[in-house]
Amino acid sequence: MQVLHAMPRGSTLQVYGGLSGKPSMTRVDDLIFHGKTLTGFWLTEYMKTKSIFGLMSWSSTLADLLNTDLSTTISKEVSLDNVVEGIIFYVNNMSA
Repeated sequence: MQVLHAMPRGSTLQVYGGLSGKPSMTRVDDLIFHGKTLTGFWLTEYMKTKSIFGLMSWSSTLADLLNTDLSTTISKEVSLDNVVEGIIFYVNNMSA
């Protein structure tokens, strides 16, 4: 992981997605000699630690962000008849 290698001594990198399906490669010297940490984040487990009121507040904030900072542009729409074409387009253009 080039990102972890570029981070300062004692840093922690949280991995939260694996869309590429490729294994994560990390330099062992970053972990052993530079005190860096690589951890995973699973939203389902995180949500189990929150109260219902905390989740409601978080959901409201997230809904607002989906219209601004977390918005996305749809690059292509396909009908169910053209689903294979859509999947091929996605695989060739995904951002992972």
